[in-house]
Amino acid sequence: MISHDGAWQGFKTTIARYVDDQLTVVVLTNLAEAKPGKIAEHIADMYLTDAKKPTEQK
Repeated sequence: MISHDGAWQGFKTTIARYVDDQLTVVVLTNLAEAKPGKIAEHIADMYLTDAKKPTEQK
């Protein structure tokens, strides 16, 4: 994962690139107490877990 975060006047941001999984997550918040890094991690975890589940065949 390659990531970068920033903050300015109560706004917080994170961009996280999961290069091997071809996934990029961008989180923008306007709450000073927010934890966009944790949010990005959780979103990536949900997406990558679903992507690795076998698909049903009928």
